[in-house]
Amino acid sequence: MTPTKEMTNDDGASSSSSSSKKGDEEETKKNTTTFKPPEGAKIQLEFDNSYANFKVERKADEIGDKNFPGSLHNVAELFGNLQMIRPHLTNLHECVERFKQILKEGPDGKQTNGMGQAIVCFNCGFVALPKGGDVGMECANCGEKEHTNKVVCKQGDGSIVPWIENRVAPMTKEERRKQIEANVAIAKKLQSFGDGGGDIG
Repeated sequence: MTPTKEMTNDDGASSSSSSSKKGDEEETKKNTTTFKPPEGAKIQLEFDNSYANFKVERKADEIGDKNFPGSLHNVAELFGNLQMIRPHLTNLHECVERFKQILKEGPDGKQTNGMGQAIVCFNCGFVALPKGGDVGMECANCGEKEHTNKVVCKQGDGSIVPWIENRVAPMTKEERRKQIEANVAIAKKLQSFGDGGGDIG
């Protein structure tokens, strides 16, 4: 059986916490779109309502476009409906879930944090800081510059959360020294094989 995935449309409105359970279920059913991944695809992704908080900003020539996906929830739905599962949908999901995990757990102390204005790339689905930092519109993953839009994470109270992503911390002098020693050892080992001086292992 081909797996199905349900995602809820985002119309920008939030449901009241006082709504009845039955009303919530009816509303969810009403605003739910089901799509099937390509035949043979084995993938299960969950997109909760928090994706609606990641607003996609329009460019000047996109103002007035009724089909413009206004949030990453809408973008995920668009990718799904167009069967753009890999890499688009999987990239989007991975990037946003990683961001949510960082907000929840905080820095791990092993990596440095990049912070600023994120963009979403419609060419590969990547959501991250632009290449080179928090300025520009070039996708850090595929290099696309035209089919990208800024993303703003807005909380329920209207406040904006900057995009945060982990980056590998620069190696210390000691780590760099050990890395050089390891590379030299590998080079010598490879050279000995070329000279017929040993077996692998």
